[in-house]
Amino acid sequence: MSNFGTASDWEKIWQRYLVESSPQEKERLTATLTMATQPYLITRLLNYAKEGKYIKRQDFFTVVRYVGTNTAAEDLVWDWTRENYQSFVDRFTTTDRYFGRMVYYMVRDYNTELKLQEVKDLFSRFPEAGAGERYRKMALESIERNIYWVTHFRPIIIQWLKANVQ
Repeated sequence: MSNFGTASDWEKIWQRYLVESSPQEKERLTATLTMATQPYLITRLLNYAKEGKYIKRQDFFTVVRYVGTNTAAEDLVWDWTRENYQSFVDRFTTTDRYFGRMVYYMVRDYNTELKLQEVKDLFSRFPEAGAGERYRKMALESIERNIYWVTHFRPIIIQWLKANVQ
């Protein structure tokens, strides 16, 4: 899906997903669906997961996690999460450990002040962390560490590459 998948291919895989009974095969199909590069297909899948009609509650976090690994969908899944966060709180509650980890896995590789502020804004809008308290702290620390690394070491690496790689 990530290289040559079309909307038609995605639809065929989705139809297979709907009738598949093997949990292992269903997870493989999920992984494939989440690698689409077309934003509307990713949004469709995320909304199916949110609704819970076609994608079971216990598979919600698998879908979100896989979408989060799709570089073409990183910003989309983050925006979708911020937009729908209250519905996730309502559905899973802050005591759900998987929900508590969700944002951390989504944002841990961010390395800009803008993204750090977006994460802080989300946490301030929803101050009750519940089971995610530790993961919120880890998320902020990770982003701050990444910003530090990019700020201090990226210029050195770029300079070295320019001097040593033809």
